[in-house]
Amino acid sequence: PEGAVAAALSEERLLTVPSIPPEMVYLSHCVYPKQFHYRLQPLMESDVARQWRCQLQGELIALLARMRAEGVFEAWLRDVLVPQAASLTSCLGSSGAGVPRPMAERRSQSAGAGFQDTPAIYMEMLLLLREAADSGRWPGISSGREKVILSSTLTEHGGEGGSFTVGAMPAPLEEPAGNRLFPELARCAFELERLLMPSRPPSSTIAVNKKAQFLPHVDSGAGAGQGISLIVGLGDYSGGELAVEGNVHDIRYKPAEFNGWAQRHWTLPFNGERYTLVWFTPRGCEGIWGADRLATRSTTGMRAAAEASRASPFDAAELRPAQQSIAAERENAEEPAPPLSSDEKASDQTAGEVLPRCLSLKGAPALPILGFGTYQLKGRACEDAVYAALEAGYRLIDTASIYKNEEAVGAAVRRWEAEDQTRQGSALIMSKYSAY
Repeated sequence: PEGAVAAALSEERLLTVPSIPPEMVYLSHCVYPKQFHYRLQPLMESDVARQWRCQLQGELIALLARMRAEGVFEAWLRDVLVPQAASLTSCLGSSGAGVPRPMAERRSQSAGAGFQDTPAIYMEMLLLLREAADSGRWPGISSGREKVILSSTLTEHGGEGGSFTVGAMPAPLEEPAGNRLFPELARCAFELERLLMPSRPPSSTIAVNKKAQFLPHVDSGAGAGQGISLIVGLGDYSGGELAVEGNVHDIRYKPAEFNGWAQRHWTLPFNGERYTLVWFTPRGCEGIWGADRLATRSTTGMRAAAEASRASPFDAAELRPAQQSIAAERENAEEPAPPLSSDEKASDQTAGEVLPRCLSLKGAPALPILGFGTYQLKGRACEDAVYAALEAGYRLIDTASIYKNEEAVGAAVRRWEAEDQTRQGSALIMSKYSAY
């Protein structure tokens, strides 16, 4: 049916598509990130790989001939694809599929001009949102959030949409710029949550969106591990319902809760002026009310978030691998070790004071609290930079096999150690090895 392929492949929808028989799937190539591809390319282009590929292709051709003779393709087209494709295109006419619907009527002569059907509880909030949109100070969108919004709706790509955050963020993330740019808006938004749902635990963070059509996604980044989200739509618009795992919710002045971390959700197409507020509490901000963060500096907010995170230890069984690693490091970390030896300090008086403190980790060497990174440094420039860092007092140098500068780092350390025998072994080199 016409439109079936476009509907199935559209990034704006989340629809069930017909399953392809396993025998009809052939993955001919595998593309890796560019930083790993160069390591695998010699293997993929080797004679052994080419021979194996030719052998496999011959077997597949024989399989296809047998399937064609047995009528497998015709049966799948007749019994599976055609019936499901018809069902797929029929979904396009329903609100759950996300088709644009014309405005039943314009509630004002120009979008954003009136408050005719705005409930009184939302009046101040909508006014502040419109003022922010017209101020020219709406912050640019973060790279992470940009990936889950239809690009054509964003200001950065010629649209009118945007999104920013207010409230608290888990350490070590900086305090959102929205706190500084629109403190009155942020304070009003946090108060609105309490008015809408008095029994709901106060949230630490709010995503503020304007004219942004979100694609099907689950929250990640700072949103990973968050609590239940609360969303509401404001403004003069039609359409724009929230779809959560295919269930459609009209959120225009109708608050709705959902699990953004676990449930796929997206925005249906809309017309007009559409704002949304999404309240949530990222893992690491438990017990923090975002309004309290508006009058604090970013370092204070980060410290409070870190303390709240320590006060509410994670259940390791519920954590993702990366979070388990962080929790394990926190558990194994001890009090800072004593300063480095006075002999080491005295051996390099011309270089200034050596970094005095380090962390003691179980089963590992003492780790200086401050290290010198070498990402993107190459050759002689890398060697000179590492040497200068050692002279300045750094005793932890970070590198990685993927940086392709380990030889230059080693040359710098040997050069520095050769100037004074007492320096032997006093620098710690930390590298990372990639399995790719």
